[in-house]
Amino acid sequence: MALISYFIRNRHARFSISQCTCREGKIKQATLRAGGLDPHRHGEFAPKGCARLALLHCSASYADCAIENTYFCFVTRSKRSKSQVSICCNHSRGLNPQVKGLAPCHSQDHSGDANTFLIGRFSMSTFKPKFITFDCYGTLTRFQMAETAKKLYADRVAEADMPFFLRQFAAYRLDEVLDQWKPYEQVCKNAIRRTCERWGVKTTDEEMGTFYKAVPTWGPHPDVPAALAKVAKEIPLVIFSNADDSQIMHNVEQLGAPFHKVFTAQQAQAYKPRLRAFEYMLDNLNCNPEEVLHVSSSLRYDLMPASDMGIKNKVFVARGHEPSTPYYGYTEISDLSGLPGVVGL
Repeated sequence: MALISYFIRNRHARFSISQCTCREGKIKQATLRAGGLDPHRHGEFAPKGCARLALLHCSASYADCAIENTYFCFVTRSKRSKSQVSICCNHSRGLNPQVKGLAPCHSQDHSGDANTFLIGRFSMSTFKPKFITFDCYGTLTRFQMAETAKKLYADRVAEADMPFFLRQFAAYRLDEVLDQWKPYEQVCKNAIRRTCERWGVKTTDEEMGTFYKAVPTWGPHPDVPAALAKVAKEIPLVIFSNADDSQIMHNVEQLGAPFHKVFTAQQAQAYKPRLRAFEYMLDNLNCNPEEVLHVSSSLRYDLMPASDMGIKNKVFVARGHEPSTPYYGYTEISDLSGLPGVVGL
């Protein structure tokens, strides 16, 4: 638990705020103080003012968390020179404000100069999960299905049509794993066969087998090894991958960090996004959904079903595979280098 004071430089700022409410519940600990133009005169916000409220990342996944949840407010200046008070849930889970001029200050009081005003003090708590669970392909390993398909079929699919061809290939892969479990080699072959049939593209058994054979050769994203190594010193790491047992360890060995457990769809006899896959992982870890932090770059395969399973603590790694959908209540990071900060490391 840390007591942090936030300051912002803004010579002409006058702010006001009343009790604020997220969609899922009232903001806690939102008592603010400001100094006005006199740096030595501190007092409560006036009941009147031009502050405009904006809500960021306020979701039931944080408001309902069993771990103590706290909030903080920060103030920015808009282009129209109007004050904006933003409410953000749980700074300690990585929802850091990227605001120019805003920085933490650990002193209890601050007299400062005429440009600096105290705007709030809040207690923080950091969620330390029992396990951090990961998707592997795409999140940790650079998934190259699209690149492989593009190379194979560039002579048969027009350049202008290729993005749609690749999108259909991805859709058929998802459709294949929603059925009863089958070996991943069959998933890959069925998906590309159905895509080629749809597009009237001729293909061969050898070409269709290329995808499965390529998977074990793929290495990690550049940001992965250092971040995993740092987090692994404090928290056990777990993978659940839509893979066969014969494939996955070739990829895991390249990640540069020890893993407590590596689960596969073959072991669970179910692929994500099926809930059976998540049930298998949680049962074998002997833990509850609220005790894990699940990390993935996919909403459709991971974060949506994880939310349905009651996994409240989630991280979306925005690698460009899918658009962000904050409704599902996660912390968003641009790459894995942001993960240590999410768990307070």
